[in-house]
Amino acid sequence: VVIRDRPCAAVALGRESREDFLRRHEPSYAVAEFVNANLPLDCRVISQDYRGLYFEPQFVREAALRRRVPYVERRDELAQFLAASGFTHVLLVQAHNPETAVYDQGFAERLGLAVDRLPLVMKSHFEGPGGDRRDYRLLELPGTAGRSSENVGRPLRRAVRGIAN
Repeated sequence: VVIRDRPCAAVALGRESREDFLRRHEPSYAVAEFVNANLPLDCRVISQDYRGLYFEPQFVREAALRRRVPYVERRDELAQFLAASGFTHVLLVQAHNPETAVYDQGFAERLGLAVDRLPLVMKSHFEGPGGDRRDYRLLELPGTAGRSSENVGRPLRRAVRGIAN
């Protein structure tokens, strides 16, 4: 137990903030911080990643959506389908060390060249313990620019969340 808890000791003892710890150990935390601070709370993120715990807006795993709604759209039609389904942003992730993480690249492949046409909102590079390296890209879906931003950066407290992950 002591060995497993050693990385958390600095936080438990007050020597490191929770946020600094998460930035170093949680791959998607920097993206979640950006989304929470800069995007409207009513935005909807569809992601290749399964790590949605720290996102305040709705976060849906693409694999979960595809199981529930087995869509056939590809490229620009897929981007339009996602936007028409209420999604505002796409989060793609590329892991560089298969020993620490492997992601199904099918979502990015189904989006194909449409990815190059979607506006890039932010990029994030993560290097964590044990050689974990990942690159995140947050893209804006068509027709979502100019949505209400009155909720940008306001904390959201949800007592009950629907199953989004």
